[in-house]
Amino acid sequence: MVVAAQQRALRAWVARWCAADIDPDDIAQRAFVAGYCSLARFSGTAILPWLCTIARHELLAELKLRLRHPEVRNQLDQTHQNRRQ
Repeated sequence: MVVAAQQRALRAWVARWCAADIDPDDIAQRAFVAGYCSLARFSGTAILPWLCTIARHELLAELKLRLRHPEVRNQLDQTHQNRRQ
């Protein structure tokens, strides 16, 4: 239910911050999974800002991975290009 209610807003937020070679849907999905796994620790009332924070961390982790391991970046870039075709 949370995903259905927040999916569009979270994906739009992620898309604004993603580089062109990063799929915002992947980052949003990772944020939802991480949020679900940490739901017991959520104590606020507004879930979207919390999910955006998780998405920011997921995006930064993706960028760091690509900087540290260029071969991963090339493989992910090819996968991303194939999805768009």
